[in-house]
Amino acid sequence: MPPFLKLVADDLYNEFGNDISKLNLVFPSKRASLFFNKYLSENLKVPIWQPSTITISELMYKISGLRQTDPLSLIVKLYNIYQKQLHTEETFDNFYFWGEVMLVDFDQVDKYRVDASKLFTNILDIKEIDERFGGFTPEQIEVLKSYLGVMTDSNNSIIRDRYLSIWKVLGSIYREFRSAIISEGICYDGLAYSLAAAKLDDSTNAPLEGTYAFIGFNALNECERALFKHLKKTNNALFYWDYDVSYIQSDVHEAALFLRDNLNEFRNKLDPEHFNNFNKNSKIYLIATPSGVTQAKLLPQIISNLKGETSVLGINTAIVLPEEHLLLPVLSALPEDIGELNITMGYPLKETAAYNLAEFLIKLHINSRTDDDGRVRFYHRDVLSVLNHPYLQIIDSERCNSIINRIKAENIIFVDVKDLMSFPVAEALFVGQTSGNQMAAYMVEVCRLVAGHIKKSIDAENFNARIELEYLFSLFTNLNRLVDVINQNSIDISLKIFRQLFRKAFAQTRVSFSGEPLSGIQIMGFLETRTLDFENVIMLSVNDDVLPGNHHRPSFITPSLRFAYGLPDYTHQNAIYGYYFYRLLQRSRQVYLVYRNRAEGLMSGELSRFALQLLMESGKTIERVDVKFDLGITTQNEILIEKTESVIKKLDRYLSDDEGKKYFSPSAFTSYLSCPLRFYYRYIADIREADEVAEEVDLPGFGKILHAAMDLIYKSIGKDTIEKADLELIVNNPQGLDLLIEKAFAKEYLKTDKEDIKTLLTGRNLLILEQIKYSIVKMLKTDIKRTPFKILKMEEEVRANLQFKSNGKDYQLRIGGIVDRLDTDGNTVKVVDYKTGKSDGKGEFTSVDDFFDAKKSDKTKEVFQIFTYCYALKQQEGYADIKPDLWFIRNVSPNYVPGVIYKESVKSKIEVKSFNQFEPFFVDKLKNLVADIFDTTKPFSQITDLDVCKKCPYGGICGRS
Repeated sequence: MPPFLKLVADDLYNEFGNDISKLNLVFPSKRASLFFNKYLSENLKVPIWQPSTITISELMYKISGLRQTDPLSLIVKLYNIYQKQLHTEETFDNFYFWGEVMLVDFDQVDKYRVDASKLFTNILDIKEIDERFGGFTPEQIEVLKSYLGVMTDSNNSIIRDRYLSIWKVLGSIYREFRSAIISEGICYDGLAYSLAAAKLDDSTNAPLEGTYAFIGFNALNECERALFKHLKKTNNALFYWDYDVSYIQSDVHEAALFLRDNLNEFRNKLDPEHFNNFNKNSKIYLIATPSGVTQAKLLPQIISNLKGETSVLGINTAIVLPEEHLLLPVLSALPEDIGELNITMGYPLKETAAYNLAEFLIKLHINSRTDDDGRVRFYHRDVLSVLNHPYLQIIDSERCNSIINRIKAENIIFVDVKDLMSFPVAEALFVGQTSGNQMAAYMVEVCRLVAGHIKKSIDAENFNARIELEYLFSLFTNLNRLVDVINQNSIDISLKIFRQLFRKAFAQTRVSFSGEPLSGIQIMGFLETRTLDFENVIMLSVNDDVLPGNHHRPSFITPSLRFAYGLPDYTHQNAIYGYYFYRLLQRSRQVYLVYRNRAEGLMSGELSRFALQLLMESGKTIERVDVKFDLGITTQNEILIEKTESVIKKLDRYLSDDEGKKYFSPSAFTSYLSCPLRFYYRYIADIREADEVAEEVDLPGFGKILHAAMDLIYKSIGKDTIEKADLELIVNNPQGLDLLIEKAFAKEYLKTDKEDIKTLLTGRNLLILEQIKYSIVKMLKTDIKRTPFKILKMEEEVRANLQFKSNGKDYQLRIGGIVDRLDTDGNTVKVVDYKTGKSDGKGEFTSVDDFFDAKKSDKTKEVFQIFTYCYALKQQEGYADIKPDLWFIRNVSPNYVPGVIYKESVKSKIEVKSFNQFEPFFVDKLKNLVADIFDTTKPFSQITDLDVCKKCPYGGICGRS
């Protein structure tokens, strides 16, 4: 089965011989001409001049006599006309989206030669349809009536009015826009096509000379059809259509939707005998995989299978990637002995680190804010994204990480620009651009600067470094082009519009790979396969949301009007993709169609309708393979950390005979009861939870601020004995109280000494500040009823030694913690522990045993904590007894009494007024718990209750997150 382009080359050479050089060959793409010339050269015995090759788009521009220009310049010109027609001062930012939609609509109107005066008519009455639209079929008229009904009966008057206000002047905008750009000698594709077709219609005009051969076309717009008709009429055209009888003879097969008419109107130069290939012997494998990347990982096995059939894989083999982002995974997965490769698709610049840095910098400036004094502040997440970027880490990781650590440690939500000026690159990046025009020039300089530093920081001969520099160079050159367009059109754009322009400009930008185009395995995109044939085809992403995918786009022209005027819609695009799919397969000997059968992100996991059609209608034997991977979920072994010599050595740091200062807090004990493995990670392996900037005050943060505020308030009194008048004076001086609370807020949350912090707070944090103030006033009023009392300690660390026996030896463990407050009324010493949540029974217990029961300890940990403080204080200070007082802040009311409740029975609840009553039982159980921790025969193990793992910060380590 010779390839289609070889059939064409042979036919043309047989007919024209060496005079083939006088022909004009028109292809859908440049790549097709490369393969054609390869096949043509195989026929030659002596050198000849190469025939002229051109794409149809290039030909249309040539005939029109106008030149192509960039879309941004067109949108600017369109904007000026739009403002004049609508008598509006709408900003360019708001117009940009509408401008893009208009350009695409105008392009299609021109390419399909729609009478714009009829299409863009303001239909005010159904009766006007018959008067204005003579010549329509009854079906088309019904569609138009339906459209009018929707527009007049729409419930959404805002959308309808906005649509109609633009629609009324769209025809005028279209005409004036065309006239304006034609006068400047520039155009968009559709206008070039339209003008070319008009010239061809003019019998007195002969813009084309010589014979033209049109090779490998499928769907034609009306302008292309006019070109074909013109050259057919003058007997200067040859048509080479590629198809297969398997679908061309079907009245319903979408792959033949356009070719059936094309073959009837423009006779195929090749005989029908060449187009019965699909039903010949070929092997088709349909392979289901669980994910997108897994498809790439199958390539070594598929290539090995193909080599088993034919030892040489080269230009006869294509790896087709409908999803371009799979290119790098594919290149990584290919075996080292793959041989030559030719990557025709290029790598999308938007998938590179260079592009990501640009996106990060644009977002950094969009989200920045300027204080009243003109100082620029950047949102912390954007700053961290920039500083963590691979390029910045290569240039100066030490300084980048120093700034990152400071932002996290000090919880800086909006970072002052002066805090970032610690090294030259940072000084250039964090400057605060306020407009899109500034941003464009700034981005060009950033590319230059970063590339220069990368060259200095790493070996320029390093392969990865050269690739990254190539990405930066591509970004640099395209940004320069964007800057030129913005400057030439003298437009003022916002940062947000610049981001839209940037994304638009780079959406299709590719970084090309160098290589020999006519040798080696071909790696290409789906649309690049047009007119090409391969013996072996490996196609990935054969999913319905990729092939054909979703081609709906915004348009002023509704689906009903599209149908009425013969404009392309989604069925048009589906048919085009269907043709390319079947055409690629029709001459192949071995085909591997790979798809993912599971939903992944926004992808559904459904097999492409074209592949389903193969299965149901082709009659071919298709081997289905379902690739499954053992994810290891059912076979995961429990993690056990044995108490080896090194582990015991780390445990010994908490013993009293160790010179260190480590101790076990109540939180350490409750952590062990919750999950011994979590205890190990935190207190033995010293794996700290990752620091993150808290944008809103969370519950622990709320507690820290409240504790700090209460400490400041009582220290402000200036004496240990607190009288009723002291607290009343504070409560009755709200301004002074606010200052103390805001000072605590600034210290604990904002990590600053500033007194005026309200300018630094937004949203919920302002509400939380007010909530803290409200809670503290309630607490002070409760304390007023407890006066007089003497403050013994405020926010102080307490420690004690606990003697225990384990492994047949006696030890002493350091235990302790931070006591919120210790006071006395002269008779009873009370330890106060503030709790920011509701009690919900947490200040109650039925038995000391509950503290040490893993299933119950979470509900009694507050009482366990204050009992531990009671024991430590007795040991450290020598108190005869202590009363535990738990304060649940959200429960504070006029009659609230802080304390701990012992439930003797369901009906009997007693306030605990003496720790001594429970001390023997508590200390005995605590010693047993500590002995268990130090027992060398018991490893640190995972908890079996998976619900406990849901909020564990170490879930990612043990595999249960």
